[in-house]
Amino acid sequence: MTFLAGEKVTAAALTAVAPGRLDAACSGNLTVTTSPQNIAGCTLTFTTPTAQIVQVIGVFDVNSTGATDPFRGLCCVDGDVAESEEAVKQSTGRTTSTQTWLVSLTAASHTIKLRAVKNTSSDTVTVNSAHTKIVIDGQGI
Repeated sequence: MTFLAGEKVTAAALTAVAPGRLDAACSGNLTVTTSPQNIAGCTLTFTTPTAQIVQVIGVFDVNSTGATDPFRGLCCVDGDVAESEEAVKQSTGRTTSTQTWLVSLTAASHTIKLRAVKNTSSDTVTVNSAHTKIVIDGQGI
């Protein structure tokens, strides 16, 4: 959105271009399975006043009993289809893995959520609530 010289700018117009940040923390531990699951508490619904690219940051606090079964952290926009990039952890023990996604959105209401999945049933993989969260940066949100 651009403003012309001499144009009267409204509060709503300024809000539409002001940077905004939304975040939500995981509300409970999740035992990861081979089917993608929503991470409790890591879902945000918001309205974008203009078409834009938002930045989504996923932080995953992951614990695994072994190194043979990789954890994959997913970002889904307006449904259950994951964006192409993934946060990946394939090691024993507890780590914090992060991933950033750039997502193109129309001017509308959107729901973005984090999901988790693992490739096989070899190891026990847990997403811990302590440090798992979603952060979204955009204009006017």
